[in-house]
Amino acid sequence: MTSNEREGRRVVEGCKLPDDGPITANERAWIEFIRLTSCDTDPPPTLARVQALRELLRL
Repeated sequence: MTSNEREGRRVVEGCKLPDDGPITANERAWIEFIRLTSCDTDPPPTLARVQALRELLRL
């Protein structure tokens, strides 16, 4: 058992995966934001889209 498994974290190739619990109010707000900005088209999260969104949100 790894230290991550003992601590209850799920890790894949160095990245912590999201929890399996119910989504929070903030997560719901982000989903609504993505729906609004994508005009309700439900685009798949491609590498290029994820990178573009991360760049736009960089503070």
